[in-house]
Amino acid sequence: MKTHFYLKLLIAFALLLKATSIFPASLEEICSEYRQDLEEIIKPETDHHQEQHDEFSTGLLWKIETDQDKQPGEPNYLFGIIHSQDRAVTQFPPGVRLALAQSHSLIIESILNEESNKIFLDSIFFPEKEKQKLSDLIEAPIYHYLEKTLPDYGVPLEKLPKLKPWAAFTLMGRPKPVNAATLDMVLIQTARSLNKPIISLETMEELLEPMENLSINDQIIILNDTVCNHKQIIRNSWQLVQLYLARDLAGMMAFSDQPHFDEDVFNRYRQGILYKRNKKMLKKIILHINKGSAFIAVGALHLAGENGLLRVLKNKNYHVTRVY
Repeated sequence: MKTHFYLKLLIAFALLLKATSIFPASLEEICSEYRQDLEEIIKPETDHHQEQHDEFSTGLLWKIETDQDKQPGEPNYLFGIIHSQDRAVTQFPPGVRLALAQSHSLIIESILNEESNKIFLDSIFFPEKEKQKLSDLIEAPIYHYLEKTLPDYGVPLEKLPKLKPWAAFTLMGRPKPVNAATLDMVLIQTARSLNKPIISLETMEELLEPMENLSINDQIIILNDTVCNHKQIIRNSWQLVQLYLARDLAGMMAFSDQPHFDEDVFNRYRQGILYKRNKKMLKKIILHINKGSAFIAVGALHLAGENGLLRVLKNKNYHVTRVY
């Protein structure tokens, strides 16, 4: 009888284990380990931990000159931008427009056109011949959240299964797009109206390379982190705009350094999208600076920090002067 009792107990225990596997973790359960207690909101020029008197801690428009400049009236300019559609951002100050008008050409991170858009759209989806599907790579509650969210970012539901994880977190890591130009688009439009040549620092393939090089595991961790903190990320985007409008480069860098679920994964990601790109862009930037009269526009975070373009250019004996 005891044997019969223990057998029934083992069967019941096995059924319990099977039953618990039928019900996957909820989004709340998955996100319990990803949600971070974010630091107190960083205010412009106050709460970040870089020295306030650092010469490169504030400023968006910088004059770049060389010792060999024979035409001091035609300097180069380096302008930090933010990929935002906020009208307070896109209505840039007259001094920035004047610097662009006085320059021979606009050099910008990347130029979005029909060809580059096609390359982007071809890159964000797994090829049809591959068996990989986003729904097979991530947990169901995360996928269901994407089903509700990504159509607002231009991804049709029928194409969602083949979307790459890096594309999902890249698209939804900012406010929903609206029918308005971003700052980089406004700069391009302004340069065209002034009949300025427009040159791209990166091809679309070069721009996407850091994301494509992320391992699938890293992509999934960042995607889970983005989904679980999505509402907070969107709320914080307003604060990032305020730091940008205050021209607070150090604050923007401190903002990007807030806690993440896996700091090693985030550091690998940032190494690719920021510092490695800085090194590649710098070589091209120097060529344009040496020619003279270039207006160069890159993401503001590329300017900031010890490995930022401003510090590196100064270390290479270029004269770097804040204009705005």
